[in-house]
Amino acid sequence: MLCLLPFAWWEAGLPGTPAWSWRATGLGVTAALLPGLGAYWMYGWSQKVLGASRVAVALYLVPLYAGVAAWVVLGEPLGWHHLGGGALILPGVLLVTRAPTPKTGPTQGTGGRLS
Repeated sequence: MLCLLPFAWWEAGLPGTPAWSWRATGLGVTAALLPGLGAYWMYGWSQKVLGASRVAVALYLVPLYAGVAAWVVLGEPLGWHHLGGGALILPGVLLVTRAPTPKTGPTQGTGGRLS
């Protein structure tokens, strides 16, 4: 936060910058704390419920969420790079989240040797 103060002071001196108010301060603090603390709390809660390894895999989906959110909220156009990224990310997440297949091997008591 402190490293941003020089830029805030610089921008405040520019012509056409709106005057700072207590309402702007409240909105800025709300925009910083609510999503920041909320996301941190949700991440910790989901780790407690699902386990760290499953939640860590969900982080790979963040670029897809960001692309879709930019398309819906900001009207950003979707490009081929989004499709390519999704084609690489989604199968990887599917591979690591699917249930392991049972292995068939030598029966117990053979010491791991095939007769």
